[in-house]
Amino acid sequence: GNVLLLTCTLTVTACMLNKWPNEELFDNNWLTNGFCVSNPESTWTNSHILSFYADTVLALIIGYIYVTEISGRKDAVPPIHEALIRGSIMGVFGHGLGHLNLSLEPTGMDLRMRADDISASIKLTMMNVFGFGSIFLGAMPLASKKKVLVFATLATLGFTLLDIAPKLNFVYAQAAIYTASAFSMLSLSSNQKDAALYSLYPYFQLPVLVVGILESTGCEKILAPIGGHACFDSIIAVSTILLHFISTHMDKQLKGDGYVTKKRL
Repeated sequence: GNVLLLTCTLTVTACMLNKWPNEELFDNNWLTNGFCVSNPESTWTNSHILSFYADTVLALIIGYIYVTEISGRKDAVPPIHEALIRGSIMGVFGHGLGHLNLSLEPTGMDLRMRADDISASIKLTMMNVFGFGSIFLGAMPLASKKKVLVFATLATLGFTLLDIAPKLNFVYAQAAIYTASAFSMLSLSSNQKDAALYSLYPYFQLPVLVVGILESTGCEKILAPIGGHACFDSIIAVSTILLHFISTHMDKQLKGDGYVTKKRL
């Protein structure tokens, strides 16, 4: 499943970067801004600030689920399940904070380091490392803090090393997140993979890629009237919530049928 997610991510990224099969297929709003931006002239209702609002509410919902169904309950869910839901609280909220920053320049913020403005570059770099690091807490469950920091730093440096223009921020970030997530998931031990959530996780990310494609091709007609990029952010968190409930149900069913997992330590 994670190999499929990685393959789909790289394929979608290649199509978006090269405007395959032809540029006419892509939405003008997305081509101009790099995101599906609605109400760019508004400080309080542009799509980036709407993403912040949505992510904040959804992070609170995930936090409530974690506190009421997982935290403090020994063996309530497998370790990878617990780590992903716990990490997603900050992951979703941190994603929202990133959009709060982007809302200051909704039509495109340059995230590359600049030699002519060191102080601004340092500030931006720290914010990007924090943003990627927050997201990787949920996307790379059971990864060490050091590993998360290394991946977040590499993803941040990629904006400069790969010379990512503002219009390509979304394409690059999506590819960096899912590539890091897939490699991290695949590197887990067999004991750590022993959970329904591990098997289901990549398939619950495919709808996110689909919404990303819709954002690049149907922004003005479909997504912009209902929040633009906020729809993409929302589907990430909603997929995580659905993944939790379905995985929990499947693990209980397997246990009820006599399925015994290895000791989850």
